[in-house]
Amino acid sequence: MQRHYDELVRLCYECVLDESRWDVLLEHLIPLSGRQQGGMVIQARGERYGKVTQYHRCSEEAVQRYADHFHRLDPGLDCMPQRQVGLWYHDWEHLSANTLKLHPYYQEFMRPLDMGHNSYVKLYETPSHNAYLTLITERCCSTPEAGQQELLEQLSPHLRLAGAFASHLAALTRQLHHQSLLLEHSSHCCWLVDGQGHLVFANQRGEALLQRPDAPLRIQQGRLRARRDGAPLSKTIQRAAGIGGPPSAGLVRLDEQQRRCLLVVPVTPNLLPHDSPPLVLLTLSDRAMDQERARDLFKFTPAETRLAQLLVDGLSPEACATRLQVSITTIRSQLRALLRKTETERQAELVAMLGRVAGN
Repeated sequence: MQRHYDELVRLCYECVLDESRWDVLLEHLIPLSGRQQGGMVIQARGERYGKVTQYHRCSEEAVQRYADHFHRLDPGLDCMPQRQVGLWYHDWEHLSANTLKLHPYYQEFMRPLDMGHNSYVKLYETPSHNAYLTLITERCCSTPEAGQQELLEQLSPHLRLAGAFASHLAALTRQLHHQSLLLEHSSHCCWLVDGQGHLVFANQRGEALLQRPDAPLRIQQGRLRARRDGAPLSKTIQRAAGIGGPPSAGLVRLDEQQRRCLLVVPVTPNLLPHDSPPLVLLTLSDRAMDQERARDLFKFTPAETRLAQLLVDGLSPEACATRLQVSITTIRSQLRALLRKTETERQAELVAMLGRVAGN
């Protein structure tokens, strides 16, 4: 029996990294515990019923009927939300003989499908749901023996730990996925570097920008460098990393024509692992104003859209008139239209609004 117990413990912790191993655990645990069927049930917080997510040796008919209707009648799920994690529930111990005989869950669901008794244990609980493991004894089989019940009690701490670890890992995975979605769908190029400018991480936009021949940044010997001579990128990164003084943020003008500035900020130390060197986050918008979006939002005319783009690029009204080869009077008229349509009062406010439309 010790060999079987050790195998079950090993399988418990394999479930942490591989969700499919719960099915293998059920395959081993069911006969060793004196049961014939089993499964996993997820119960959303505040809901009366649970959903079977994995099952072993249960008939398709039983799973479907439980999902369609009988999960609402399961008396085991009445008490399970309040029970401690890792504490087993056995219906023949917690329900009266009269309830087991007359309750519609047993009369209409369990007995017609040759199922006799249920055992539940709460694996973990989160703010959104609880997870249970259920083991079922068939009607033709005797109630599990004392030694088989003792095996469940001995295994319970390991089931509880494995459930907690698996739940925590799943939550971290979801969080990383959500953060990745936000990062990769951002209109900004992002790079993470150390104090010497060595590249640690880049999002997809950041990687793509570095591949362009006209990019204002490049990688040289593993370090992020500015293409424009005189751009004080290395010194700004060092200041942000706290080299030679307290960490401080800075802006680096990368090119004169497009007037793009690279934002360089120190990463808060408590966000880093304890053994990590100081890191610096660099962000750069690599997207001009979304002209189609601006037209849809503000009902700009084509001429107003062209002016809006030049204003976002940093040109003055006089420079816009020269670039578009129209009079300054025309530009001022179009500018008043832009202010009116965006419900802004000043040119700076207008440019900020259009920048937000672009995600800048």
